Amino acid sequence: MKCPKCGTEIKEGYLYCQKCGEEIIMVPDYEVELEAGIEETISEVAGIIADSVGDGEDSQLEDGNHKAPDLMGNTQPYDIREVGNVLYDVKYDDRDGSVSTGENSPLSKDESTERGLLKRAYTWLEERKSMEPIILAAAALCFILLMVFGTFKIVNTIRSYYSYDEQYAEAEEEFLRQDYESVVKTARHVISIKPDDEKAKLLLADSYYALKKYDESIAVLNELLKDFPQDAGIYERLLHNYEAQGDIDSIINLSRQNHSTAVSNLFAEYVCDDPEFSIDSGSYFEPQAVRLMCNGTGKIYYTLNGKKPNENSEVYTTPIKIDEGETTISAVHINEKGVASEIVSKTYTVKIIPQEVPRILTESGDYKEPKLIKAADPKAGTLYYTNDGTDPTLSNAREYEPPIPMPLGKSEYRFAIINDSGVSSEIITVKYNLTIKANVDKDTAQAAVQLRLIALGHAVMDHEFLAKYGYYANGRSYYIIEEYAPVDGKKIRQNTLYAVDSETGEIFTITRNEKKGDYDFGIVL
Repeated sequence: MKCPKCGTEIKEGYLYCQKCGEEIIMVPDYEVELEAGIEETISEVAGIIADSVGDGEDSQLEDGNHKAPDLMGNTQPYDIREVGNVLYDVKYDDRDGSVSTGENSPLSKDESTERGLLKRAYTWLEERKSMEPIILAAAALCFILLMVFGTFKIVNTIRSYYSYDEQYAEAEEEFLRQDYESVVKTARHVISIKPDDEKAKLLLADSYYALKKYDESIAVLNELLKDFPQDAGIYERLLHNYEAQGDIDSIINLSRQNHSTAVSNLFAEYVCDDPEFSIDSGSYFEPQAVRLMCNGTGKIYYTLNGKKPNENSEVYTTPIKIDEGETTISAVHINEKGVASEIVSKTYTVKIIPQEVPRILTESGDYKEPKLIKAADPKAGTLYYTNDGTDPTLSNAREYEPPIPMPLGKSEYRFAIINDSGVSSEIITVKYNLTIKANVDKDTAQAAVQLRLIALGHAVMDHEFLAKYGYYANGRSYYIIEEYAPVDGKKIRQNTLYAVDSETGEIFTITRNEKKGDYDFGIVL
């Protein structure tokens, strides 16, 4: 079929011209079938009439001029007629129209069998002449009745052909019988009766789908979408057609349109969210670790060389480290259906500024008098330290908060400045060896504190007192003593610290003064 406006060839199933948009008025193939049906109906009526008239004439004698032997054996022109299945020779007299059966007629009952049969034939002919008007009248009445019946049948056939309900019901029955070729014809005829009918168009689309004519089915469904843009049934049928064709791109394009919730749910397996980046594009002054995330199932693939990522690219499993320089990460999310998201790219520029090195004010060395361990505050980042021989990190180090007393004996401290990204400066290590020369040794100092507290009424018999650090103030050296109490089988450090003068054995409480970065003395109560 060609477009009546521009002449473009129209594909089967399309209701509008793809070039100019002209609506295509379908001329049903059924007009030929309807005409054939009417002719068949007329033929049936004519046959019935012929049969009716024939029934009356079959019993009559059929005329025909023949030369046949008469009853005496002579050959003369006779009119051969058939009564039942028996032939008789009958002669007509042209002058008066009389009928005779040969030279020896009329025949009597006691004559031979052949003559008796001829006599009966003659009598039957005479009776038939008187019945002809009645037969003709009956035939005419029968003809009129049959004509009325035939007309009614023709009218009913036409009415049925143009009845939407009957034609749609017929299409449904054909669909149930899986006679999809017939459904296509019937449904197109139904649409010609009622062009805006959604049911008939859906039935037509389903039949095309069953016949694997996916393009035709899609054409019908796309036309339906213009009138029913949120019909979930239409979208579901389109989805099945595209799936049958393996046309994932069309499914994705369809899913990205604005839909109701019911329609969107149909494309849940085909919706693939874009990957997300933990850090935005930009300039940074230290190395970065970029995490990639996405909603739903599937995998994230990425590249760092500027190429578009695909299923053959690197699979994301751990954070991507970005070192100094410019780096572009391009990532795509591909779900279990093989549907790919949009490719997302972010560019990072890292310019590393040399990290400040920790500056420790209390130098390494051997000490006779204890000193506080002091360090300069960093310009950027936070100063951390350890004294257990491990390198400082955010997970194991202590933040530097003065004052830090110098331990008795040998000790080692490691310092590092760590920024918010976890980047550490160079690690600075200092070592000390403190030996206090005094009249009171550390064991005596520890026992003195415990005895004083017992004398004051404190229940500290099962507590442990340890002199771990030294402190120097006002020209005197002191032992700093920590108290530990047993709790659930563990030794728990108490908040109060004690200071014992290494020369006199005097006992004081001692507390940190963060503002001045030193200690304050107090009285033991």
